[in-house]
Amino acid sequence: MDQDAEGAPGSEPIGTSTAAPLCVFRVEETWLALDAHAVEAVTAVEACAPIPFVPEHVKGVVITGDRVLAVVDLALLMRLPRAAPRKADLGFGRCIVVHAREMRAGFLCDRAAGLIEVPVDSIAPVSVLQGARLTPFLKGEAETRLGLVGVLDAPALMDGAKVRG
Repeated sequence: MDQDAEGAPGSEPIGTSTAAPLCVFRVEETWLALDAHAVEAVTAVEACAPIPFVPEHVKGVVITGDRVLAVVDLALLMRLPRAAPRKADLGFGRCIVVHAREMRAGFLCDRAAGLIEVPVDSIAPVSVLQGARLTPFLKGEAETRLGLVGVLDAPALMDGAKVRG
């Protein structure tokens, strides 16, 4: 996603006065979303070069264009329970490349569902999605055609992953 004249991707408030554009994806059994303005790309999962002395959730780095991109396992970062592998989904793993403030990273997901718009007033405070490591990253939650989706706070996610651009 391109940066506009008003600020860096991810720093804008989510959505317009009526609709919020969200990039929706699944991590294990949990549907999550990010403000589409914070998402630079959705790519195939590449083999990461491991790096020593980093937290367990940092899987390594990949080269994208002329930059090195840290790759973070969201399931490990948020300590989401591991689901049994689904045969139909084994080839659907993706890396969501996110830019927020001065930070950039790739976040692994099990399946990317694409972009949707939800009414801003349908994004409710967090009440259903719970977890000591999940809720600090959530801005809210919304009912969608996929079911309940947790709307993530991109800067909080970057801070939690300890990834600097």
